[in-house]
Amino acid sequence: MGLIFIFKKFVNKIIKQIQEGKKEIFAIDEIFGTPTYTHDFAKNIFKIIDSEEIGLYNLVCSDSCSRFEVAKEILKLTGKDQEIKLTKVHPDFFKKDFFALRPRSEKLINLKLNLKELNLMRNWRECLKDYIERDFSTNINNIESF
Repeated sequence: MGLIFIFKKFVNKIIKQIQEGKKEIFAIDEIFGTPTYTHDFAKNIFKIIDSEEIGLYNLVCSDSCSRFEVAKEILKLTGKDQEIKLTKVHPDFFKKDFFALRPRSEKLINLKLNLKELNLMRNWRECLKDYIERDFSTNINNIESF
């Protein structure tokens, strides 16, 4: 699960529901993954290139999460966590939205980056905050300004 996926699709979906004035948002809490933030990804690619290390690398944020945790953090960052109910749902709730069954865990780690001391990838919460500030508002506490 990358922030490429999460921040372009899932975050936008949650933000759109907030903007539409939804009073309840549904999110899966049973599938876990590791987001990837494209800004950190790009910085890390340049560091790998500069290091002249070759190989295949995972480039994911530190820490893993569920979509429920991401939705909860979005509500907190936008100041909507007291106004909007966040409800945990089973993956079948969104069955029509997925092209294929999802495994319970899509977690990755940056083992090779860590071993070679090349890891610039930040925690997903920090990246989510950065993404919302960059792409949605100069004031993340005022969703009305989106």
